[in-house]
Amino acid sequence: STGEIFMSQPPTSSPWTSNELLGIRIAVSITGSLSILGSLLIIISWAFVQARSRSRKLVIFLSFCDFFTALGYLIGSNTTGDKICLVQSPLTVFFALASSLWTCAVALHLYFSISRPRKAGSLIKYYHVICWGYPLLSAIIIVITESAGRVYGSDWCFIPKVKRYWQPLRLVTFYAPLWICWIVTTVFYLLTKRTISRYLQYNNMTKTSLQKEFALEIKLTAIPLVFILLRLPGSIYRIIDFFCTESVCLEHFYWLSLLQAIGDPFQGFVNCIFYVFLTKFIREKFVQVLFSTLRFHGHRVNENEDLIKLTH
Repeated sequence: STGEIFMSQPPTSSPWTSNELLGIRIAVSITGSLSILGSLLIIISWAFVQARSRSRKLVIFLSFCDFFTALGYLIGSNTTGDKICLVQSPLTVFFALASSLWTCAVALHLYFSISRPRKAGSLIKYYHVICWGYPLLSAIIIVITESAGRVYGSDWCFIPKVKRYWQPLRLVTFYAPLWICWIVTTVFYLLTKRTISRYLQYNNMTKTSLQKEFALEIKLTAIPLVFILLRLPGSIYRIIDFFCTESVCLEHFYWLSLLQAIGDPFQGFVNCIFYVFLTKFIREKFVQVLFSTLRFHGHRVNENEDLIKLTH
């Protein structure tokens, strides 16, 4: 019954009908599966297309997190009861938060590699400390406080409202760092746009270079915008849930829960669109590897060359 799925939040009945719950599961299954496929394609691009610069390596770490984030949502959405949440909840929080932090790290690295190339490489170790360290701390907090459980008004595991200190736990372990990542990522992509535009203004601008600049600006705007939009419904839904004193108020926001089910696991596939399908260098090499009968001898690209190719 639907009551068994949301057993951790009294009353035990779900705010959604069985068909609405099915819609959430279908959405998670589709976007989660696509995200797993997209993450694997990015990782394959590292292994077989020979685009192995430092910037591309950061994207691999991001894709690794996206893979397990999507897998966690698939497991949580297609199981019932609270026992699975004891493992699935901290692991999904770890990888989902690490994905957001690595998205932020990619933005920082792109900016510093263009504006301060000597400094860019020295920051990598700090990215690792923050992008793995804070999510690990969040997961440990959830385990130690025994806060994991099935969330009322959703179809997956997180920190239910019946747990003690659920409000600050949700903020500290996930949403506060996520919102900070939104701000930092947006700021540094905008700074990168400005830096590249200024550089091109001081060089001879052909029609081709102007077209490339226009395409680059669109991409540098789209990446942080999509990053925010994917997680925005879930954030709005959790803010509403934060202030809801009556469980019945969630009944009016099924559409937000459905959008969250679509957006939260979808980052891996969206990154594949940006870093594989819309990256000309990678896309062309994939075509050569997959469809050419001739052996492809890939070349290693230098850091600045690949940074530009990452955004074309």
